[in-house]
Amino acid sequence: MRETKFRAWNEDHFIYSDEIYGDTLKDGDGWFGFEDGVFKAWVSVTVTPGDMYEPPYSSSEELDIIEQFTSLKDRTDKTDVYEGDLCQRNPDEPIFEVKWDNERAMFYLYNKEYGRRDMSFVRVMRVFSNIHERENLLEAK
Repeated sequence: MRETKFRAWNEDHFIYSDEIYGDTLKDGDGWFGFEDGVFKAWVSVTVTPGDMYEPPYSSSEELDIIEQFTSLKDRTDKTDVYEGDLCQRNPDEPIFEVKWDNERAMFYLYNKEYGRRDMSFVRVMRVFSNIHERENLLEAK
């Protein structure tokens, strides 16, 4: 069975979640769900004794971007590959972005100069960043 995991980018950081519980996605650091019709992430917060909040306390963040795990790992066989990741075979070779095609319901690799590539190529590539933290790399290559 395909493993279902998501991550959400929220301005400057990722929130990862990998288990589904009803209408929320939950893990040890936080969970995803709907609040007043908005998809949000709740992040666990550590509280100190005597704090006005009783543990467990959580704060919510509205999510900017939600990305799904492709169920693949890169060539290191350790790094999960998500939509929005940047992959490259060698440092002097083209950079590809992992994208989702709604019409075909599939992930693919994309490079402006070389176009679309099948996801099977990710097995010979290394994920080194993502479009949110290094978007300028796509413009340069």
